[in-house]
Amino acid sequence: MEIKGKVNSVSGPRDFKGVMQVGFTLEQDKKVWYNVTGEEQLLKELEKSIILKGAEINFEYNEKTKKVGEINVDKMPEKKEGSWAEDMTNFEDLLSAAHEKFKGTLEIRTEILQDGNGSPMIDFEKKRAVFKATVTADGNLFEGHGETTAENISGETAKSWLRIAETRSIVRALRWATNNATVAQEETGGEKPKDGKPIKK
Repeated sequence: MEIKGKVNSVSGPRDFKGVMQVGFTLEQDKKVWYNVTGEEQLLKELEKSIILKGAEINFEYNEKTKKVGEINVDKMPEKKEGSWAEDMTNFEDLLSAAHEKFKGTLEIRTEILQDGNGSPMIDFEKKRAVFKATVTADGNLFEGHGETTAENISGETAKSWLRIAETRSIVRALRWATNNATVAQEETGGEKPKDGKPIKK
């Protein structure tokens, strides 16, 4: 099931029965804790750049296994001083890092996902599209998903919503491939003008 909400509190990383995890709650139900497991360094980056107090996120959650899937940021919390864009990575840097790391073995493929009826998940009226990107490097596969809706794009980027969805999927796959937990500028709903400060709705 998909869960959406605003992060209320974050705890960790911490060791729980030999497994490192970060826990967080959402404002709509502050009593329920969701836990993400993984390597300590990756969890620290996740806590610093994605699971932030006040961030609006969405993720897949398995009620039986209590497993949290890939976490996507719908809206970053407002930063009082400076620009949160300064703490982000971007498509260009991720692609350069991937080429440097994998030395000519990098391959990227994208596709529009299909719904349960086999129809492409694309709606021109609502400006919604869901892409999957697959990065192949050194014989390993890394997948990422990117979605655009009228709610998570703004400004000039809204005119290129289909391309933005594809780019977001590539960015997420590249982040997995390069072990980079920092959110990318292309994954957020604001565009980046010349002064580096995001434009918000």
